[in-house]
Amino acid sequence: MAEEFLTLMADLDDDSQQTLSAWYEELKKAGFTGNQTPGLPFHISMGCFSVDKEAAVIGEMKELAARFSSIPVHISHIGLFAGGKVLYAAPDMNPADLLNLRHAIQTETQEAFPWTPHCTIIIDEAETIQRALPILLRHFQPFVGRITKLHLCAFWPTREIATVFLENDSICIKLAETDEELCGRGYVHCTSWQEAYRGIVCDRYLDTMTVEATTARARKFPENTLVAKDKEKVVGFAVYGSSRDEDLPDAGEIEAVYVLSEYYGRKVGYRLMNEAISRLKEYHTIFLWVLEKNERAISFYRKYGFEFDGSKKEWKLGTPVSIVRMIMKKEK
Repeated sequence: MAEEFLTLMADLDDDSQQTLSAWYEELKKAGFTGNQTPGLPFHISMGCFSVDKEAAVIGEMKELAARFSSIPVHISHIGLFAGGKVLYAAPDMNPADLLNLRHAIQTETQEAFPWTPHCTIIIDEAETIQRALPILLRHFQPFVGRITKLHLCAFWPTREIATVFLENDSICIKLAETDEELCGRGYVHCTSWQEAYRGIVCDRYLDTMTVEATTARARKFPENTLVAKDKEKVVGFAVYGSSRDEDLPDAGEIEAVYVLSEYYGRKVGYRLMNEAISRLKEYHTIFLWVLEKNERAISFYRKYGFEFDGSKKEWKLGTPVSIVRMIMKKEK
């Protein structure tokens, strides 16, 4: 079958994917699966093009990635179009960043209808959509997400062609394999503690921490270390593995997630956490320990479904501090 057209898609960030997937799962539980193209991430279509424009669009994607950072989108409402056959979530257009991205596309588009930014949830017959709509309404909550990458596909059949990141395009997540990467883990460990734990851990303890000591630990325990690298610089790391707690012998554990403060807000922690959790996919239960007063981290972990299980113990870090256990149980 010959390909008919190309579509340039603006993909939403990982948190938004989880939110939209949860809505779709509720529809599936009620028996609504739809006829939309399977396997695509939730996205906003930015333009359709004739198949002979492939090289031009790929070139333009690279130019757009150089010009635009990630774009905030306020998913504020749901709606229907195409004769009631498409149920979608859609963003406000204020601020106008998304519109600016659309206007920056210079390659001639091939579209039968005016551009309407939306994120398709389900496609089906109008009568089916009418029955599905009340279910989505029960679970819908407006949220702010981000457009973090552009990707180009051909249809039909579906062919993935190219992807560019609007932010963090130079950052990759990988297993630590070299001594330089373990040294980077040691640097991040020491520096991130001194940045993030002021007011939680006593200054005297933090001030006596050394990169040499944390690097020695990284070299002693290199297993299951993920590093986030901005080009050659390690800017964050995560450590994962099987449970070290005797009362949770069959669980997976997130042992550490740390990111340099200069990279806060760039989703490095999310990308590390996503990769660590994916590598613990065989475990129904995953847990971690966190400083009881580390509200920033606790809020972050709760976004993944971790909650306190009542376990608590004390560390002596110059002065005693409490750590608490949080557990996430996956749906079977």
